[in-house]
Amino acid sequence: MAAMPEHDPHLTRLKLPTIIKGAGILFSGRVTARILGYAYNILAAKKVGLKGFGVYTLGLAIIRAVAIGLPEGQSSPVVRYVSIYNAVGDGARVKGTIRFALMATGLFSVISLAAFLLFAEFIAVGVFRQPQLSSVLIPLAFSIPFARLSSVLLLSTVGLQIMAFRTLTKDLLEPVVTIVTFLLLFLYGFKLEALIFAYLSAAMAGFVLAYYLFSKTFSHLFSIPFFPNQKAKDTKPILESKTIFKFALPIAIAEIFSRLQRWGDVLFLGYFAPVSQVGLYTIIYKTVSALNEISTSMIGVFNPMIGPSFEKGAFSTLQSQLQIVSRWTFSLAFPLVLFALFHTKSILAVLGDQFIGGELCLIILLLGFSFEMTTAPTAQVLTMSGKSQITLINTVGAGLINLVLFLIFIPQYGIEGASFAVALSLLLLGVTRVVEIRTFVGVNPLTVSYLKPLIAGCSSLVIALWMEQRLPANKYVFLASSFATFSFSYLTALFVIGLDPADRFILSKARERLLSFKVKG
Repeated sequence: MAAMPEHDPHLTRLKLPTIIKGAGILFSGRVTARILGYAYNILAAKKVGLKGFGVYTLGLAIIRAVAIGLPEGQSSPVVRYVSIYNAVGDGARVKGTIRFALMATGLFSVISLAAFLLFAEFIAVGVFRQPQLSSVLIPLAFSIPFARLSSVLLLSTVGLQIMAFRTLTKDLLEPVVTIVTFLLLFLYGFKLEALIFAYLSAAMAGFVLAYYLFSKTFSHLFSIPFFPNQKAKDTKPILESKTIFKFALPIAIAEIFSRLQRWGDVLFLGYFAPVSQVGLYTIIYKTVSALNEISTSMIGVFNPMIGPSFEKGAFSTLQSQLQIVSRWTFSLAFPLVLFALFHTKSILAVLGDQFIGGELCLIILLLGFSFEMTTAPTAQVLTMSGKSQITLINTVGAGLINLVLFLIFIPQYGIEGASFAVALSLLLLGVTRVVEIRTFVGVNPLTVSYLKPLIAGCSSLVIALWMEQRLPANKYVFLASSFATFSFSYLTALFVIGLDPADRFILSKARERLLSFKVKG
């Protein structure tokens, strides 16, 4: 009799329960944050108006594009080196890495804040010809130190593979504070000001919670204000400055281009198009980019494992983990993209009549993001395995291509031109990642198992479209019923086609945990 998948030592070595547990925490948190954030943006656009919402979005884009610092997110040197040093029990180097990151981020934040205070008027009037923009930039600039320092504190805990703290702060607390503050201020008659101070309040609240969680997690290493610990002072920080600089500098440069790539469409639209178009494009972009939370959740758990696996030379384990994470990302994202492509008008109608007319923009962005999500884990292997120079080349190249495409298409085609530029650059970047990971790391992220969700998704779409002829005309009931039919058909088709051993392994572990929970209960 063949061995049960949960007894396969190869599957055990891949740490699949760790991946799925962490991904579940991140994904549930990110989904909650996306739902709250998405509802908030729709509400804000309706209450403030597309023009006011567009001015706010443009100001936020400028802040996020220009405020530089150490790389954040999953490519952060904090995550890489905290995870590596912690794996070998080197607390002194963990402390040195975090202290350096906090000092550098604090310095960059103060410089960015001062720059906005000095040049806000010039940016608003001299560049974008929007006098109202200066009243948005100045208060938003005060969020920079809080937001960036809290990210460093939380990423330090991610390096220990503690995912819940970042989820609790960024995905739960900050969205809730944003929504509550906006509603309170809006009830008192504020509109654009409500958006601005809601964002600032959330950044400050996030920093306070991040500071508390960090102090409890690293109390053995840090003695900090409000949470002193005399024993922690005995651990003297050791900073591997050359190692960190070698890794971080290319990523920092890449982040500048990455920010221009992420926010360049909004900036160019703000310059060439009416500001109301910025508001419309932002809502459509956020609708599509919500799908990125799938890959972000998977990457967030996968990241701390890459560095140690690469250092040990466990390339077969690394390849298997990458293939599984990439396939899970595709299996979750592809059906959503496929359904959305055939229901763009229905989706925008549910969001609000003022968003009707953005169907083509939505379709183009869906196609671009679908490939980018699948290859996103591949990019993290390149970065976290120490090949940050490749990441630099990729990001700079994509950023330059984006800027050229923005200049070509946005002045003539507006939001559709911005969508096409983003989609084309994402497609080129995704193809490049796959080629590079096979060439420079010797790891292949693609397998024939991608055919299973592909077949299941297409067959489920046919069933859903056929059933729609019998659904009610109400736009809310129609879309919900159609999606429920599609989702049920997709899951059923996956089980009929057959799950891979890794999938069965995860389900068996989940069943064990559920049965154990019932017994304890």
